[in-house]
Amino acid sequence: MRNAVRTAEWVGLAADLVAERAGTWAVTRVNRQLVETFGAVGGAYCDRGVELWPADRFAGKVDDIARWCARQAREEHPILRYFVATGDWRVMQVAEVPTDVVSTAVCGAWIERGRQWGGVQHQIALPLSRRRAFVVGRPQPFTATEMEVGRHLQRLLAGLDRHHGAFTRWSRAAGIDGWAAADDVGLTPRELAVLSLLAEGLTAAAIGRRLMITERTVHKHLQHSYTKLGVTDRLGAVLRAQRIGLLPAA
Repeated sequence: MRNAVRTAEWVGLAADLVAERAGTWAVTRVNRQLVETFGAVGGAYCDRGVELWPADRFAGKVDDIARWCARQAREEHPILRYFVATGDWRVMQVAEVPTDVVSTAVCGAWIERGRQWGGVQHQIALPLSRRRAFVVGRPQPFTATEMEVGRHLQRLLAGLDRHHGAFTRWSRAAGIDGWAAADDVGLTPRELAVLSLLAEGLTAAAIGRRLMITERTVHKHLQHSYTKLGVTDRLGAVLRAQRIGLLPAA
C-alpha cells in the first residue's frame, strides 16, 4: 500500500509540474518528495548553484556548502568526480562509485564531510543533464531496490526538465501576446511545449525522444492542439499558431 501511495504522489506531482506555467523548476517540491521517498535526511538541486532542503537541516552550513560545491566538488565529491571522469551520467550513489575511477581516500573524505554536514554522507544522484541533478542524502547506503526506484525517477524528472526547457523557450519567444493567444484557444503548457517543438521541424518521434514520452502521447497532445486551433494537420497548426501570435512568424 505504501508503494502505491508513493507512486500516486509522484504521478500527481508530475501532472502538476506539466500543467504549471511557472518560469522556474518547482525545486522545493521535488526535493521534499525525493527525501520522503528515500527516507533521506536532506536533498539538493544542483545547477549553477545548490539549493538545499530542508533549509533548517543545513542551518549555519549553507555558505560553507556553497563554497565547497563551487570550488572543490568537481575533484572531491565521489559521484561528480565519477561523472566527469567517465561521462556516464546514470543514477549513482557514493557506495557504488568504482574504486578504479575514484579512490577510497576520496570517498572516505567525502563520507566524513557529509557526516559533518548533517548526516548526508551516503548520497544518490539523479542527473537531469550534464549540469543539473537532484541529490538526496542519509547516513546509510541505498539498497538495490532503492537504486532501481532512483532510475525510474531519474527518467521522470529528466523528462519534466526537458518539458520545462521547451515550455520556457516558447514562453520567452511568445511574450504577452503569445500568452493571450494560448489562453484564447485553451492550450495547456504541455501542448504548447509539443507545438513549439513541432514548429522547430521535429517529427512526433523526435519530440517524444526530446521530452522522454512515447510517440503515441505526442500524437495525443497534437490532436488536442489541432482541435483547439481548428486545423487538421501539423502545417495547418503551425500556420494558424503563427497567424494568431501563438508562435513567432517564420
